[in-house]
Amino acid sequence: MNYSVAIIGAGPGGYVAAIRMAQLGLNVVLIEEKKLGGICLNKGCIPTKALYSATKLLERTQDAKEMGIDFAVPTIDLGTLASWKRGIICRMVTGIKTLLEANNVTLLEARGALNKFAQVALSTGEVIDAERIVLATGSSPVEIPGFPFADPHIWSSDDALALREIPRRLLVIGGGVIGLELATIFNRLGSKVTILEMMPEILPGIEIDRRAIATLKRSLKTQGIIVRVNSAAKSYEDTTDGLA
Repeated sequence: MNYSVAIIGAGPGGYVAAIRMAQLGLNVVLIEEKKLGGICLNKGCIPTKALYSATKLLERTQDAKEMGIDFAVPTIDLGTLASWKRGIICRMVTGIKTLLEANNVTLLEARGALNKFAQVALSTGEVIDAERIVLATGSSPVEIPGFPFADPHIWSSDDALALREIPRRLLVIGGGVIGLELATIFNRLGSKVTILEMMPEILPGIEIDRRAIATLKRSLKTQGIIVRVNSAAKSYEDTTDGLA
C-alpha cells in the first residue's frame, strides 16, 4: 500500500496531523494499535476532566451547607460513574472517526513499526510505503522501582481511572498534573489523600509562577490533601492496615 504520509499513533498528535494533511491534499494513513484517540482521550486528559467535573458536584454539596442548604450524605455508585465516563469517551471517539472519514483518512487498526527499508510493517503482515512517516506513539504509565503494578495495591494512573474502588487512604506518588488531578478526584470521593513529590515543588518541569504554586498548595490543603515535597518513595510493605 502506498501513501503520501503514514502516521503511527492516533492520539491528539496523530489524528490532528492526519486530518490537516488530508485537508492539504495528501493521501494519509493513520495506524493505531489500541484505541483511536490515544492515551489522552481514553486514559488521560478526557476521563480525568470528566471525573473532575463529576466529583466537583460533591464539593459543591459541602459548600451549600454554609448557605443553609443540606443535601444530606450523597451516595456514590462507582459503576454508574464509570459508565458515564465511558459514554463521554465513546462519543468523542465517534466524533474523531467521523472527522477522519469526512477527510478521507485511512484508519488501520494494527501495530506499526519501521523496518530496515524505511517502510511501516504492520502486525497484520501488511507493509506500507510512504513518502513521509510521522511517529506519534504517545506514552504509557511507568513503574517506579520497587512499586510493581502487578501488586493489586499499587495502581497506575490507568488503574485509578478504572474506578474499581474508593480506597480509605491513597498515596499519590508524583505531584505533576496527573497526580494532582487524581488526588483531587479521590479526595472528593472520600479518600484521605497524601501527595508525595521528590522535587522541591509540585508541578515540576512546568514553567509556572511561584505565587500560583503557593495558591494551588493552599487550595489542596483546604481540601484536606496532604502534600509532601522533597520526598521520594523508596519501598513499601504490606500491613494489616494497608501499605506502609
